[in-house]
Amino acid sequence: MSKKFKNLRGVPFTGRESAIQAEACLKDCEKILEGLELEDPRKRYLAVWQLKEEAGHWWDTIKICNDVANMSWARFKELFNEKYIPPQARERLREQFVNLQQGNMTVSEYVRKFDELSRYAPGLIQDPVEKNKKFIKGLSKKYLNRVTAHIKLPFNEVVAVSYTHLRAHETTLH
Repeated sequence: MSKKFKNLRGVPFTGRESAIQAEACLKDCEKILEGLELEDPRKRYLAVWQLKEEAGHWWDTIKICNDVANMSWARFKELFNEKYIPPQARERLREQFVNLQQGNMTVSEYVRKFDELSRYAPGLIQDPVEKNKKFIKGLSKKYLNRVTAHIKLPFNEVVAVSYTHLRAHETTLH
């Protein structure tokens, strides 16, 4: 079963990854486990198999204090989240999103960071216009005015307008 997991791109988790990486790892693991259609206890068993180094030591400690033989997948995720994606980390990521500015990032990097962090502040992006406002507010000033006029467009079109103005700006510099 472990071989099937690895073939489906299951990657080891060391415990040194960031909260964002830990969350991505857990989500990827969950997709693979769903694809394998495993029963609840087997999910936990296979996920634990991927814990290496510091994360493996963490699991050894969990085994001492818990009845892991009967531990559900939901309980495993709860413990994993408490350790690697605690509320304080989620709040820090939310604050990063609230304060996100393009700065020296390219538009592509800014869009990726915006998408990555936005899930930690869903209340700020539920309304499409508010999402666009947040995105535009963080853009470099050289794009801000040109893109603001398109605030009511769907988000992907606002991003496309940002790229269009970036290309126009680069052309005028050369």
